[in-house]
Amino acid sequence: MGKLTTAITDPAECSAAVGGNYQHAYVTIVDVKANASSSASANGSGWQDLTPGMKPTQVDLLGSAASGGCFLATLGDNLEVQAGTYQQIRLILGAFFSTMVNGTNACNAQGGLSAVNCVQLADGSWKALTTPSAQQTGIKIPTAQIAGGSLDVAAGKTEDLVINFKTCESILKAGNSGQWVLRPVLNAGQVSKASTSI
Repeated sequence: MGKLTTAITDPAECSAAVGGNYQHAYVTIVDVKANASSSASANGSGWQDLTPGMKPTQVDLLGSAASGGCFLATLGDNLEVQAGTYQQIRLILGAFFSTMVNGTNACNAQGGLSAVNCVQLADGSWKALTTPSAQQTGIKIPTAQIAGGSLDVAAGKTEDLVINFKTCESILKAGNSGQWVLRPVLNAGQVSKASTSI
């Protein structure tokens, strides 16, 4: 076994605080998993839970932009996982209001929405984000989007995995329907392997 800390980060160039289109972008994360096989299906075998015992957690991907800080949220800290080389990672999002959010659901409490993933536009209005298939199968981060090509967890060692959620590229307005869609663009890497890659 090895140990792993999993975190999520995002550059904030589309935040209203720096002249962008969004004040806040809330997503609810349910789990993070990895597989040694780059071709494993979402429902196939061999998946290792990288955040065991994690409760659904809502994070504001643009949360520190107003202060000029760097957003980084820990999803699982120093957790024991099976040692090995993983070539595929999946981030699983919550989908429905009934999902238990760890803490206050800002989409509902601040935006008045029956949603767990949402965005507040620069004009102050709130929009629910639909997440096609991401909640059932997870958002795939394939080998090509992992710095160094894999996540390597050595027996007896502690590693740090950072997932970069590219918010600005991930939020789309669906034509004239009035719907807003979250189609996440992600990459990932170990801190030791990805210092210039994430």
